[in-house]
Order: sequence, then C-alpha cells, then structure tokens
Amino acid sequence: MSKPELGSLVGIIAGALVGGAAVIYFEFEPWLDRLCVVGSAVLISQLLGATIAAALGKPHGAGQD
Repeated sequence: MSKPELGSLVGIIAGALVGGAAVIYFEFEPWLDRLCVVGSAVLISQLLGATIAAALGKPHGAGQD
C-alpha cells in the first residue's frame, strides 16, 4: 500500500471521528445535517491526509537531474 493510500485511509478514520464529535458537540437534530457534517469532515481530512502522505513519501531529489 502506497503512502498516499495509507494517508487517505487515516484521513477517513480521523474525519469520521471529528465529524461524529462535531455532531455530538453541536447537537445537530436533522439526520441530513448530521450526514453532511460527517461527510464533509471525512472528505476534507481524506484529501488532507493523502496530500501530506504524498509529500512525505516523495523520494529525495526527485525531478532534479
């Protein structure tokens, strides 16, 4: 498994936890509001995790000839 894939999976888990905590903390009542908050937290953290992992997994001196 490549580092961006691993970062993406970590981001999904972190986003679900953060989104769930936000739903509980802000006490959202309608189910659609809950779904949108958790979904947006998952998407943002998945993208962030994959981006950070790709930057860290980049070999040193790549593209420098």
